[in-house]
Amino acid sequence: MLRSLINISLVSLLALSLSQEAHAGKIYKWVDENGKVHYSDKPPPKQHKSEEIKVKKSATTKNQVDTRSAQQRVKDAQKWLNSTQEEKKQKRLKQQQQAAEQKQAQEKCAKARRAYQEAIRSNALYDKDKKGNTYVMNEEQRQAAFKVLQQQIKTFCK
Repeated sequence: MLRSLINISLVSLLALSLSQEAHAGKIYKWVDENGKVHYSDKPPPKQHKSEEIKVKKSATTKNQVDTRSAQQRVKDAQKWLNSTQEEKKQKRLKQQQQAAEQKQAQEKCAKARRAYQEAIRSNALYDKDKKGNTYVMNEEQRQAAFKVLQQQIKTFCK
C-alpha cells in the first residue's frame, strides 16, 4: 500500500516536472521622467516609451535543470524505497530465525527437564551398550547421567 502510494507520488512529480516547458519571458526597458532606466518583466506605464529586450536562451534552461533534478530525485527515492524494503525483509527474516531458534531452545529445555524428572522418579536407569543391548546403570553411571541431564537443563533453559 505504502509502496504504491510512493510510486504514484514519484510518477506524478516526474510527469509534472517534465510537462513544464522552458520559456523566456519578455523583458522591458524604459526611462522615466527623471532619466532613471528601469528593467521589468511587466510593461511600463503607457506614458513611457519602452523597448523589448531579447533574452538569449542558455543551453540549459532552469526548467531543464529542474527536470534532470526531478529525474534524479525519482531515482534516489526509488533506491531509498528499495533499500528500505530490503532492510525490512532482512529484519523480518532475522526475527523469524530468532523466533525459530527460541522455540527450538524451549523445546530442548522442556525435553531436558522431562528427562531429568523421569530419571529422578525411576528406580533404575537403562542405557544401551555398543552392540545395542540394554543394561541397568550402576550408581556411578546413574550419577553421571544426572549430571549430564542437569548440564543440559543449564544449557537449554537460559
